[in-house]
Amino acid sequence: MSSFKAVGVATSSILTIQFTSSSGSTFRVNADSAPTLVIQKAGVTVATITNPTNTELGIYTAPWTPATSGQYDLVWTFTVNSVEYTATDVVFAFDHASNVDVPDAPDVGSSNTCLITGTFIDAAGDYLQGVYVRFSPSIESARKMGIGFVAADVTAVSNASGQVSFNVVRGIQGLLTISGTALVRNVTVPNQANIDLFDLAATGSDLLEVQELELIPLPRRS
Repeated sequence: MSSFKAVGVATSSILTIQFTSSSGSTFRVNADSAPTLVIQKAGVTVATITNPTNTELGIYTAPWTPATSGQYDLVWTFTVNSVEYTATDVVFAFDHASNVDVPDAPDVGSSNTCLITGTFIDAAGDYLQGVYVRFSPSIESARKMGIGFVAADVTAVSNASGQVSFNVVRGIQGLLTISGTALVRNVTVPNQANIDLFDLAATGSDLLEVQELELIPLPRRS
């Protein structure tokens, strides 16, 4: 699994310890002792959390804050009945947009829309111009809002400073896609004045996540 977070914004990593019985039913258990979370960036450990919060049976939460942009590798270690297990996750942290070219005020009023902003860079740390971001309602029923019918998608492109900003009607559900990346998220625009693009992406489900297929052998015809 992978997720997107914003630099300097507090977040949490969640560990769920769940097993499947021989009958196919799932159940959660607590670890023998508090699990440990190691957070690494480019192979260097940047944080070690040994006292996560046991919020409920089999679920542990560890708060942390990405300090710089880039990829973070998260590794949980824990034991159950003296058997050691690991669970991994990947987090991509992006800088918040700053000094963004704010779009014109929407006709329906800013109280009905949410301003989405973000900044793109390349692997060398340079601002990336020409990245297209698109939001489109995922289902036809999502287009019918209290203030009108959403008849067109929203597309924005990053400027010379790598920054992008656009308004979207609050409460609408749709697909958020970014050109040149594998990021396709099914998100719901929050009822708030603004949100960082990557914070919004982090709230959605990944439509490109590989799903495991169960293969069932068919009887051969004699």
